Amino acid sequence: MIEYEDGSISFEETDLKFFSEDSGDVNPLHMDRKYAETTVYGERVVFGMLGIEVLLKKYQIEKNYYDIKFYAPLFLGRKYYHRKEEKKGKVCLYIEENGNKLLSIKCNNKESQTAELQSTTTNQLPMFKTARNITDEEIEKLSYEEGEYIYKSFPQKNNICTQIKTNIVLKFCSYVVGMVFPGERAVFMGATISVCEHEIFSQCMQYSLQKTNYDNKFGIVEYTLFLKCQNKTLAICTIQAYVRANFKLDMQEGEKISCEFQGKTVLIIGGTKGIGAELAKKYALGGARVLLTYCHDEDKAEEVKKKIQKYNQNVKLYRGDMRDYADCKRIQMDLQKENERIDRLFLCSALPTKNMQFYPEGYRDFEKYLGQGVQIFYLPFYMLYPLVCEGGKVVVLSSSAVAQKKEASKMLDYICVKSIIESITECTAYTDKIKRDYYIIRPPKMLTEMNNTPIGRIGAAEPKKIAQEIIKKIKEDKTEKGCKILDF
Repeated sequence: MIEYEDGSISFEETDLKFFSEDSGDVNPLHMDRKYAETTVYGERVVFGMLGIEVLLKKYQIEKNYYDIKFYAPLFLGRKYYHRKEEKKGKVCLYIEENGNKLLSIKCNNKESQTAELQSTTTNQLPMFKTARNITDEEIEKLSYEEGEYIYKSFPQKNNICTQIKTNIVLKFCSYVVGMVFPGERAVFMGATISVCEHEIFSQCMQYSLQKTNYDNKFGIVEYTLFLKCQNKTLAICTIQAYVRANFKLDMQEGEKISCEFQGKTVLIIGGTKGIGAELAKKYALGGARVLLTYCHDEDKAEEVKKKIQKYNQNVKLYRGDMRDYADCKRIQMDLQKENERIDRLFLCSALPTKNMQFYPEGYRDFEKYLGQGVQIFYLPFYMLYPLVCEGGKVVVLSSSAVAQKKEASKMLDYICVKSIIESITECTAYTDKIKRDYYIIRPPKMLTEMNNTPIGRIGAAEPKKIAQEIIKKIKEDKTEKGCKILDF
């Protein structure tokens, strides 16, 4: 961790590594760059409990009761400020960015709790080496589990101080949330932790987990954790976590098949997830040959391909990072060698908004996001639109947020990128000497990985409905050649 002269701090790669090794939490949202890039956060997230641990250490807090809240994620390399307040005998600690709270912890001393859970199972879960990926149905049904927890860096002495006990419990909570329940799709939202006074902490401990509530509409699960050793309760924790939605292409039996797009070839950039996958499905069901690009997740891409092939065998995948010139060039050359006649080109790839705080010191972060956000569109657009045949259609996915300026304060980074993309498309359309149709689509907020948060899910439309509407709007458009903006 870097500490600056102005009192700010930033987290480094080694901080994640050490916390992960000690806790046993190797959740890919924190430790796998490629995986994290596919999520709503767009990059790796710093362990929330690492932020809490840093605060307690900095201010030398040793209490037995903690109320923890996570408001927004921490990222590597960003400068954060921390502060302390004392209210009515409670110590309150915060990590903030530009005056906005990212996490908080309220600390005080309470009478030690002694409640116990009666075991309802003989099956004890071992330590997981990879994050558990349980289904929503399994989360719904699960009520009680027991398991083993091993703290790697346990001190080799009989008595341990309050601060060490607390650090062990923080890492234990991080492990259970990120590895066991909810596991891979977890986002830590908050916890209350009561550390008991026992001196019997050891390297090998046991825990029991009892679910108290699951809101499947918003994906929020709540449960109680008991950390135990030698049948003594060491800590009692109440946990609140968000379960990120697991988006899969839905191919129902009896899907309507037609010949509407027979003989057409559709190339979809970012075609194996979200709106791209739904467009691929619709065109495939209409008889079109469908070409799809994807970046990292080969298993998911192959899954989408296999689902579509049940109804249409003319599906092909192209792997490549659309921000990489060499990858885009390779895909361009492959298409040319295969003499693919592109009738429709859809550009769906985009970076998720990071809801950046805008202040002078954050200029570099904005510059980086703006550059990458435009690049992921610019390279495939200029390399591939010339392959679209005369009379073909180039379709660019923008966002309704561009026209809804009231949202600018929340999504200024995202809106700026989309505005640039629209301008590039319009300018190209007016200078293109070949008679192609250009469309800028401004769909509403959709339920995709791009807004996979409890608040992001509110009011979000289903991608399959939007995909159907996009195809319908393009089909019914009778305006002159040029660039058309289709709002929803």
